[in-house]
Amino acid sequence: MGVHNMICVLLAIVVSITSLPLRTQIETVTELSDSLKVIHLEETINNKPDDNKSELHSDLQHEENHNISDEILVSRNLQRNNIRPGMTIFSNEITLTPDLNAGTFTGVAEIDVRLSSDTSEDEVVFSFDGLNVNSILQSVGGGTTYEQPAGFDTEDGLLTIFTGRNSVRFNFIINYSGSLDSWGNGLYRGNYGTDTYLAMNLHPTNARRVFPCFDDITVPANTFSLNVAGLNYQNMASNTAVQSVEDGVTKFTPMINSFPYLWGLVAHNMNAVSIQFQNVIFYIRQGVMNQDALSSSAINSFFSTLTEWTKKPYEEIFNGQEERLHILAVPDVDRDWYALSTISIWEPYVLMELGSPASQRKTGLMKLAQALARRWFGYVLMPESWNSQWVISGLGTTAAFEAFRIFQTDPSGADVTLLDADAIFLSDIIQESLYMDGYPTINPILTSEEDFEEDWVRSHVNGPLRFKAPAIIRMLQLTMSTTTDYIQQSAAQMLSTNLSQLIDDALNLARGGHIGYEVAMPIVLGMEHETEYVVWKAFVRNMEFLKRFLLALRMIRRTVVGLEQELTFTPELNVNEPAMTSLVRGLVMDHACRSNYDPCIAAAVDWFRDPNDNTIVNPNIPADLRPAVYCTSVMIGGEEERELLFNRLSLITNGYERLVILESLACSQDTGFILTYLQETLGDTYFVEERSRIFKAVVQSSRQNLATALQFISINTNNIRQA
Repeated sequence: MGVHNMICVLLAIVVSITSLPLRTQIETVTELSDSLKVIHLEETINNKPDDNKSELHSDLQHEENHNISDEILVSRNLQRNNIRPGMTIFSNEITLTPDLNAGTFTGVAEIDVRLSSDTSEDEVVFSFDGLNVNSILQSVGGGTTYEQPAGFDTEDGLLTIFTGRNSVRFNFIINYSGSLDSWGNGLYRGNYGTDTYLAMNLHPTNARRVFPCFDDITVPANTFSLNVAGLNYQNMASNTAVQSVEDGVTKFTPMINSFPYLWGLVAHNMNAVSIQFQNVIFYIRQGVMNQDALSSSAINSFFSTLTEWTKKPYEEIFNGQEERLHILAVPDVDRDWYALSTISIWEPYVLMELGSPASQRKTGLMKLAQALARRWFGYVLMPESWNSQWVISGLGTTAAFEAFRIFQTDPSGADVTLLDADAIFLSDIIQESLYMDGYPTINPILTSEEDFEEDWVRSHVNGPLRFKAPAIIRMLQLTMSTTTDYIQQSAAQMLSTNLSQLIDDALNLARGGHIGYEVAMPIVLGMEHETEYVVWKAFVRNMEFLKRFLLALRMIRRTVVGLEQELTFTPELNVNEPAMTSLVRGLVMDHACRSNYDPCIAAAVDWFRDPNDNTIVNPNIPADLRPAVYCTSVMIGGEEERELLFNRLSLITNGYERLVILESLACSQDTGFILTYLQETLGDTYFVEERSRIFKAVVQSSRQNLATALQFISINTNNIRQA
């Protein structure tokens, strides 16, 4: 069953369950039965419609060509607005002038506002947070004479303007200023080496931190324009093409009916990598070489697959968009990216050396596929409210996994280096979502609330929804599929799948208090001779929880022996083994060593040093074993082992191995070193994302280090807030 047809089936199922408001990029669709028509664009786009389809095709083209009157657009948006009922932004032109050296920016917002007649005397309200107003001027009724308003205030994330006038139309010129972020939110400055870049990532609720707007999923600006001044970068891209560059100001083409939270910007001096697929440009920083081949191949495959499935060419997703897709590999920030024509993605996900670990490919290729899928699932089809975001997120991730599966499929079965996408989806998405459901505090993916607070939106979009939504979509897909495309497994695979589900269910039920561990553990012991990833992932996931009850080591001793004999912790070098075997060995060895399993620790110690020069780290450690080997050597070693890793850190250019080393150093049980290491995360020694990863690794490494991390927080609370 093709993904396009599968999505139609899924939406038909959801229609029978509930009515969730969705829309296309222009047309509001009031219920899923209507949105189902949008999915059937396969039969209308780029083809002459037959008589039965001409009405739909004509309606979409009518809207895309913007033949609908301004009055109709204003009326629609007046009805949708949750921030200030009775008000809509007819046009919003933003000019940003960043000062990267000072870490600040100034902005000028020229906003045309329309009010309903029954609210024409009321104040005007915009989303506006963390910014400072320098001045405000207003004109009334579309006139050209500007005056100061009666007053304004900025409280609770809002800019409220008291116009002192009675009119259904106001034009405002708002001069304001703000600070550049460094963590990948809003308008931010990135750093690498001696160079910088500027980026803007507004999803889901950061537009309010860059310019006054309606930072809400319910209502767009009828026209949105972005200008950027004062930058001197070789490359600059946003949602739309550059319209002009005059006097140091880059003006991007205005976009009709655009949602501020979906806008993005990248400005940089990175090098373009040649990619075969038309209109896709992949950028990496200078000094990084021979790490882009796999990702370039993946981008070509994913882009082609998503275009074919949706029958929606990328350059036709949104009328007036920048037709080229700019993908930027950045070393310092890991944030999901939703803007239309730009993608900023963390280096460890996409820059892979020859012989890269299966664990990196598993995570990185999927992150890349998801980033590309958001071009279609988020623009061609978008939610009417955050409550229906789960549909978009679920469809996008499911489509991404299908693209990933195709890229990792060899029809001949001869290429053992490919990953099993179905096994990964089962373990990393479906079973992960079930694991989360074992906690009573888990947030539902639907809520009865209608006023969506910012904290709730962030938690919702970036939380369990990422796993639960695609899990639901895939299970619905399996239920409705009329083919066996998704259940063609060997008998051995079926047994492993069933066993992994039994283990996962038993331990989830025990964790929730529904059955005792004396019931669950005998089921777990049935995996003694298993070597499949889905089984061991289920086991390790739950054993991490049981560590605090001192049960993990006993279970490791009783379950890992068979795998150790079958796969060993000391595989032969230069042997082309299956990627899933490497993935399982790395997963189990890391868990076993952290659980103080002696044979694992002995193997890690043997691997750590170069057999020909014990003053350096062994460069031939199998890639998927490095997390276990590095962490174990630091955990049972001392300053000498740490120094060897710091020396290796200074020699490598690959972001993923760099991350493995930094996280492994957190395994040290030297309290003095851990405190110093955490203190360094408050400065510029490490990239911003690395700082958070180091802290997380310290917290997870041992109870002793957890206590040290809590002590560090209590001592450095103010410094942490300012970092």
